[in-house]
Amino acid sequence: TAGNARSILPRNVYPATPSAHRNRLQPAPGASSMAERHGRITTSRLLAIALTDASGIKQMAIGRYSPCPGGLDKKIGFCCPNLVSDWQRIDRLLEGGQTAACLQHVERLEQKHPGRACLLALKTMLLRVTGRMEEANRVAAEFLQRYPDSPVALAESAIMTATLKSAAEALPLLERALAASGKEVNPRVYLAMGLLAEALASEGHIIAARHCATFQLSIDKHDRQPIDLLLNLNASSSIPTFFKEMRPLCPAPDGEPWKASFDEAIALGGAFQSCAAAEKMALLAKQYPEVPMIWWSLGVLRAWAADEKGAAEALHTMASLPGPVEDRAEAEAFALLLSEDPLGDNLNILSLQYTIRDFEAVQTLSLIHI
Repeated sequence: TAGNARSILPRNVYPATPSAHRNRLQPAPGASSMAERHGRITTSRLLAIALTDASGIKQMAIGRYSPCPGGLDKKIGFCCPNLVSDWQRIDRLLEGGQTAACLQHVERLEQKHPGRACLLALKTMLLRVTGRMEEANRVAAEFLQRYPDSPVALAESAIMTATLKSAAEALPLLERALAASGKEVNPRVYLAMGLLAEALASEGHIIAARHCATFQLSIDKHDRQPIDLLLNLNASSSIPTFFKEMRPLCPAPDGEPWKASFDEAIALGGAFQSCAAAEKMALLAKQYPEVPMIWWSLGVLRAWAADEKGAAEALHTMASLPGPVEDRAEAEAFALLLSEDPLGDNLNILSLQYTIRDFEAVQTLSLIHI
């Protein structure tokens, strides 16, 4: 019988990804807004971020062999040899906190050298951190259109999408930026990852936020930002303990005809390519709709991709299949916690706040009614 069947899900647990039930979860404690995160990136750090190499160390002096700030995988001397002296001036302006003068200089350079990736990258960042978001969004769109494979262009577009639209919509761009970075993550992509992790948490996509922050730590285990975010999420009483002890995604059993495709999808998810992984797993679910392990994994991958609705659908499907009762019950519980209104009994609550301007009058009225 189904009750006596061997469980296809592992029993070991690890503190991985909690549920993102928006009606139960408040914005993550300690999760700052995108604007606040922008404010922390001071002008004195702008060029340090733009000219940081893959090892995370800024070049001591800007020269021909500094990395291209546009993410073209070239040195400045090879992509913009006639701009080396200008970059040195930009460095001095930023070190002196002269953001406006720096932006003006970049715009003058743009007139002489239109469409240069390094100038579009710096202009986007300058506009963004100075709060000129609509202009930054326009330049970021131009940057991405001209250089669709640049990890910096993709990262800036992800940041702007998260700022002006939603972090969930920005996630595919961030994943593309990471893939475009190659073996070593571009520093601007890593910056975008931190911004999106906090934005995802503040929007209620807790599973996706945790996955993002955890991946950050796999790149830099000493970075306090993802550490603090994860600690705050773990300490939150609004996140069910059940989802702080989720089962890991495991490789398929040997001998299964779907093992190769399944393991490839799992590997993509672990490499922070959750959107592509979920699509691949969804195709597999259509081919093998009777396999509970595929539906469970699809639910987790969709949650990593901030698609809670799709995740809940996959988990409901798993719960309807024959199999061990405990696995089916767990899948159904997971799906319910991911749903907007799992029991259909949510009520809107109206909260009114009044400012007391005359405390003595209120006190007198209170005494009268008593």
